[in-house]
Amino acid sequence: MGVGRSFPEIQKLVRSEVPCVGVELDLTGPKTGFVMSDSVEGAKMAIRHLHEQGRRKIATITGMTYTRPGRDRLTGYREQIEELGLSQHSEYVQGGDFYEPSGFTAMERLIALDDPPDAVFCASDMMAVGAIGAAKAAGVKVPDDVAIVGFDDAPFAALFSPAITTIRQDKIGLGKSAGDQLMALIDDPKATPPKIMLPVELVVRESSVRSKS
Repeated sequence: MGVGRSFPEIQKLVRSEVPCVGVELDLTGPKTGFVMSDSVEGAKMAIRHLHEQGRRKIATITGMTYTRPGRDRLTGYREQIEELGLSQHSEYVQGGDFYEPSGFTAMERLIALDDPPDAVFCASDMMAVGAIGAAKAAGVKVPDDVAIVGFDDAPFAALFSPAITTIRQDKIGLGKSAGDQLMALIDDPKATPPKIMLPVELVVRESSVRSKS
């Protein structure tokens, strides 16, 4: 996990007869399959939630789009924006790398727009932390002025201030499924390599919901 599917060493594994299972990495080969979270639907959940909160100018900070999660979360964002009939602004799509500094920098760019967004879907919780930090530094209130949603449900998401609304992945399920599928490939030379997509869950916290007081 955590690499591009076209990396040379990965491709050596994919072409080989060595049993291999990619985690959040869509590998296919004679003995190679994958287990992933449904990032497209997760992104759609995030956008629908923000829309339900009355947000109409929804931006995104992407992960690396050479990775499957990065591409899928951007695809889900774009598809849901279109399905809701919201305006698609190219400047509302800012690139990131899943890590906090890129979230901070991308959020600075969004805040500086002539028509800044009122909500931002970040493709990872770490970038959501960076985005919130940039908003605070600029005097922009979260969630009153701009709502933030992350992805992953990292352990710190519930402890951050404001607590981060996020898309929760079944991390234990990913690992267990990958291990089970790998053992099946090892035990049965004729086993079909897996192509498994696990469901995700919206976890609503403070960063996306205005106070009723």
